[in-house]
Amino acid sequence: MYKGTTPTIVLTLPADVDLSDASNVYVSIAKRNGAEIIRKTTSDLVIDEHSISVYLSQEETLSLPEFIELQVNWTYVQDNTTKRIASKIYTLRFENNIINQVLN
Repeated sequence: MYKGTTPTIVLTLPADVDLSDASNVYVSIAKRNGAEIIRKTTSDLVIDEHSISVYLSQEETLSLPEFIELQVNWTYVQDNTTKRIASKIYTLRFENNIINQVLN
């Protein structure tokens, strides 16, 4: 991904993660200090059983610093209780305008 482009990032989830029962899904992109830059919610995402597609605008990619952190969160209801799950936080780095080290 280059800064200033309009990419669609496809996040492939582990086989044991099934989002078909998720009531809300969030993809957060933050600075390394934890300050959120971009937050995409269920209505902004294309969600399949084991993948999430995230579209970023030109303005959004231009706003990204050299290092970012990406995390996926989702909620679902089990036994009348809302539960929230979060993925680990992935650190990504722009190097020569290209995103490197998608998974750490």
